[in-house]
Amino acid sequence: MAALPPTRLSTRSIHTIIQYVSPIKLLLLSRVSEQSRKMVKDSQINSGRVYLDIGESMNLSIIFAKHTLTLKFVEQPQNTIWNEFGQKVISICTTVDIVLFSRIGELVSTFRINDNNCTISQWISHLKFIYNSDERINVTFELWSSQYDQQQLRNIVGLANQLKIRHSGDYEYNRWILNTFASEELVVSPSCFRDFRVPLDVMMRAYKTIGIINQPGFPQVIDLNDFLTINSKSILIFYPSKHLKSWNFFFRLWANGSSPHIESLLIVYLEGGINDADVIMAGIPNEIVPENSIRIHGRDRIRGGHDIYNINGTKATILFSRNEENSCIRFVVWHDHCAR
Repeated sequence: MAALPPTRLSTRSIHTIIQYVSPIKLLLLSRVSEQSRKMVKDSQINSGRVYLDIGESMNLSIIFAKHTLTLKFVEQPQNTIWNEFGQKVISICTTVDIVLFSRIGELVSTFRINDNNCTISQWISHLKFIYNSDERINVTFELWSSQYDQQQLRNIVGLANQLKIRHSGDYEYNRWILNTFASEELVVSPSCFRDFRVPLDVMMRAYKTIGIINQPGFPQVIDLNDFLTINSKSILIFYPSKHLKSWNFFFRLWANGSSPHIESLLIVYLEGGINDADVIMAGIPNEIVPENSIRIHGRDRIRGGHDIYNINGTKATILFSRNEENSCIRFVVWHDHCAR
């Protein structure tokens, strides 16, 4: 007896079978027809977001529980077209390499498409549709991203969820990115700016999350006054210099009513470490919470820490952790909408 075609199986059977299909084969199946496209979507294989990486070439990625699927668009130099401004036109790449990685970055399998006829925008829409992904994508601008047609980039990126800017190689272009694309989250390196300082007008924008990531070999210039201008609710800083007393001063200022909007702060020291947490806590009244006490802040589990209060009675917790590679200071504020 001949096997039934997949589309004639029951919906439940199809969904069960799909769970065991390789992500690459599933993606290829979704391109066969509109029916197969909807079938993959209806299987409810959900992903958080689509990631677009723009650098010397362009890649799309989507992250699953156990794997990361990456589409690498292979540009052919002989087919390159330049616009009137000397920018590379983003054309259809007929060759696309689909690469499957494990969550720890090990190569699992690959497949090459040699007859691609879809634009990057069409691929983004397709991935968002079949994987029930969030509408806004995460975008990273890398070195050489300034080569591409800027109007086309506007159309491709649209409104982003997260904008990550590494030094593109062009300071003016880095500024153009910040002035062009709106996003809920921003991750930026001070090396993107001539004076190695994130501009104050950028710090003052009300992002949901801002991350300031120092890159090895570049100085990072951020002082307390700059830090106090940040209007984002969540702040992440990879900060190679010590300046422990500055954080002590910041926590004192918070206790006196400064930065009332902040919900969380994470400071990661990539070198050396925090050898003396007492410097940070000096002169700040606090209550030590037992390590076996677990509280929920948003989606995070907070274990132990030092509780402090501001003049309005709002509670916050300062936590310290370290491992062989780095040391961290974490600060969470127990606003009513954060605590559970």
